[in-house]
Amino acid sequence: MPTRFNITPDMEWHVGADKTIAITVTDGNGAAQALTGLDTTWELLNGSGSPVAEALISKTSGASQIAYSNGSGTDDVATITIDAADTASLTPGIYHHRLRLTSSGSVDVLSFGHAYLRPGIA
Repeated sequence: MPTRFNITPDMEWHVGADKTIAITVTDGNGAAQALTGLDTTWELLNGSGSPVAEALISKTSGASQIAYSNGSGTDDVATITIDAADTASLTPGIYHHRLRLTSSGSVDVLSFGHAYLRPGIA
């Protein structure tokens, strides 16, 4: 069962700014889910959150844009690196995001939620 994780306004994510987002991944029983050796993809989607929505931003573990680290378990935290250029053309507002497992032909959602993107800082 995927974990809901919202990127809230308090997290200070701004248009045109670098950001790292750490998501703790758990299994259906709430236990730490090890990501070691797995391929994951994080996507920022338009506000509708439609499962077929085109990703506005896409980051992958295979391209070293997602790193795994230890939280409650071994490699159960996925840290996504978002560059300032990734959001430079986006409008502030509410988006949706998801972290997907893309290993072995499987496409399972591990985490999802709202993503609040605030106006850029002058």
